[in-house]
Amino acid sequence: MLATMGLTLAGVTLITVHHSDAWGDAVAGALFLFSGAIFPLQVLPEFLRPIGYLIPISYWLELVRRALVGSTAQAFPTFTGLSNSDLLLILLALALVFSVIGWLVFRRCDYLARERGLLDRTSNY
Repeated sequence: MLATMGLTLAGVTLITVHHSDAWGDAVAGALFLFSGAIFPLQVLPEFLRPIGYLIPISYWLELVRRALVGSTAQAFPTFTGLSNSDLLLILLALALVFSVIGWLVFRRCDYLARERGLLDRTSNY
């Protein structure tokens, strides 16, 4: 799941000439904010919560939290209505979706970078 998200990011950096090194930090910050790693998704404004429910890292973190601390994980009320098997199925489905998206985005960005001659370009920046 994380590898295919990284593949998507790698594709985008292929076609970004300047400041491509900042993409990783920006995406990591967004994932950190929207995954529920520090605080429950209920803390986010109502219109931002769907982002947290769409990224597979939220479900992975909840499964890891439950595996490590057991019933103490109930302090994060985001996914209390879902069982471990439900979380695993959602995680697998989202990982599959992100795998397809990552593969398609990387192929398209690789094609564009080759067509535009961006792979061998020196930006002197």
